[in-house]
Amino acid sequence: LLEMVFELLKEIGSDEVVDVLDAIIECYGEHMQDYALQVVQALSANFLRLIDETEDDGDEEGETTLAAMGVMQALVTMMEAVDAKLDVIASLEVPLLPLFIRCMEADAEDFFPEALELLTYVTAAIPNFSPTSPLWQLVPLLHAAAQDWATEYSNAMLAPLDNLISKGTDAFLAAADGVYVQHVLEISRKVLVGEVAMDISECDAHGAAKLLEALLHNCHGRIDHTLPEILAVALGRIDTKPGSALTTLLYTVIASCFHYNASLTLQLLEKGGLTMACLTAWAAHLNGCQKLRQHDVKVATLAVSSLLVVPNASAPPIVSENRLLLLRLGISLHSKGAAMAKAKEEEEGDEADGHGDDDDDDDDDDDD
Repeated sequence: LLEMVFELLKEIGSDEVVDVLDAIIECYGEHMQDYALQVVQALSANFLRLIDETEDDGDEEGETTLAAMGVMQALVTMMEAVDAKLDVIASLEVPLLPLFIRCMEADAEDFFPEALELLTYVTAAIPNFSPTSPLWQLVPLLHAAAQDWATEYSNAMLAPLDNLISKGTDAFLAAADGVYVQHVLEISRKVLVGEVAMDISECDAHGAAKLLEALLHNCHGRIDHTLPEILAVALGRIDTKPGSALTTLLYTVIASCFHYNASLTLQLLEKGGLTMACLTAWAAHLNGCQKLRQHDVKVATLAVSSLLVVPNASAPPIVSENRLLLLRLGISLHSKGAAMAKAKEEEEGDEADGHGDDDDDDDDDDDD
């Protein structure tokens, strides 16, 4: 049956054939793993043909576009079907690469979110990225898109970029003149403080803040030269809407700067005359915000610990003269983090105890 569908896909490539293939994938699920490479090769080739036809015919919202959308959905369904088979997903890197490259172009924006979803699956499945991985060529393409037409997609860019950075840190940093680091930094800067920053909804800017964190935590001690710009971007956007989720994310970026290198971060704040205002506002946010995530509390605790070990000789007065206040803040954060971890553990225990009591709940858990 699959061989027949593949032949029909090559010969006519209609959306009806794609729908049939999508239904087969959804029906047989993980049993499709032996055919995943063949399915993805066929669908990827069909997508590229369709998108070129769309461009040639000017059919931006017609049948060809809808057919290409159907192909992308079938590819996502294939990924979902073999989600637990990381080696299978990793093998799809090469056949999907031309599709990824094509979807980085402005005329393929309609397919960009799905392409990034597919890229997330692939980068999550690959255990590490060497300097020769073909996926590195997507970093400058993502950067170019973000500088032009894709400024609202930082949330979708976050996962694949974070996977590349965290699992290929040496290769990421070794790129000529640190170009990949600069690309990621410029994506965040464009979204958070660029000319169009205030036209982007705060929700759509969360990924940009988290990308700054990804740089600081994965490249610890290796990107000192970018710390001034990371700090400037965070400080440049942080006061636009106090108490918002984005503000919390930006304070966590600042906390990450302290954890990365407290002495250097304090020097930069002192140079701008911002130390007192920044530390006071940050402490007030930690004490007053009711929507801190466990991650925010953890990073803040690490930041306070880093500040406490800065020698008095090099620490500004607000740090050297307020060690006890910093210590109390650190203890409070540690206690809060422990309470949040316990509450999460109890919640997960309750869910495990109730698992299987309700068929609908089972479906929800499987979907997660």
